[in-house]
Amino acid sequence: MEAVSSEKPSGSFAGNVTRDAGNPWHLTTAPGTSAYTIHLGEHAGRKILVCTVGKTVLHYDARCVDDLQEILVARGVWVDLGGADEQLTPAEGCVGAWARDPSNPIGG
Repeated sequence: MEAVSSEKPSGSFAGNVTRDAGNPWHLTTAPGTSAYTIHLGEHAGRKILVCTVGKTVLHYDARCVDDLQEILVARGVWVDLGGADEQLTPAEGCVGAWARDPSNPIGG
């Protein structure tokens, strides 16, 4: 596997993002079957990523992006993203498995 760069970006992801509800990212799932948007919001005093897929709105702690960057650098190699949706168990060792693991920095 190819090594990843250990160069850290300046500041945190959430501290550098200017995408709000009026200017979200417009994205498509990896297989190209669904469109969704993501923007930075706030809930209970914390910055969150707001993901909207159709009428479904999901919230993720925005620090997850910085935590993921840190774990990828610590592992030193590329890590499979994984493709399991929320109802399926992700493959061991992939980003999806790390994101759901209770031992990650925010408890899964």
